[in-house]
Parts: sequence; structure tokens; C-alpha cells
Amino acid sequence: MAAGGWVWCLKRQDLLQGTHVVESDIGRVHALSGNKIEAERLIAELKQECAHTFINPYVIALIYMGHGQKDRALEWLEKAFHERSDMLVYLKVCLRLDALGSDPPFAYLVRRMNLQP
Repeated sequence: MAAGGWVWCLKRQDLLQGTHVVESDIGRVHALSGNKIEAERLIAELKQECAHTFINPYVIALIYMGHGQKDRALEWLEKAFHERSDMLVYLKVCLRLDALGSDPPFAYLVRRMNLQP
């Protein structure tokens, strides 16, 4: 699975070079394949970039989910909510967030988004 994920991410990176969504997918694949150091490096780069460019907090949350850090992912999803991220419309259907489905803070966020339970 990790190898297939790499191929998919690399193809997307060629097509959409420099987009933060692709960078988050690459960071997520790093995290899922056990390369936590590289995933953390990408998170650090994205956070640093936040100082001068808009980075959708949702994409950072996705890397944290790949890392297995649900609490950090929820922090960034909350930030996305407060910044009115357009990507939150995928909150209930994004398979990368499935592991949060039963967490009370996630359920509360879904309710605040007025998404059906």
C-alpha cells in the first residue's frame, strides 16, 4: 500500500507542483510508511510557511492523522474551522479522518459545521 501511495503522490506532485494538498499527502504517506522524521520535517516546513503564505490548516491535520496524532489533528481542524476553511466540507466523507469519527471533539466540530451525523 505504501508503495502505491508513493506512486500516486509523486504523479500528483508532478501535475500540481507546489500545492499544499499534495505536500500533505506526501507527508501522510511518509508518516504511514514509518518515516516519521520526514513527515515531521514537512509539517515544520508547512508551519514555517504559514508565516508568509496561507496554508490551509486542514492539510496539516491530514499529516497528523497519518502520524497517528489525533489530538494534534483535531487542533488543526479547529484552526481550520476558525479560519473558515473551505476544505471542511469534506469533514464527514474524508476517509483520512475516519479514525476521528467516534471522538467527542470531532463530533462537536461536525455539529458546528451543521453536517448531518
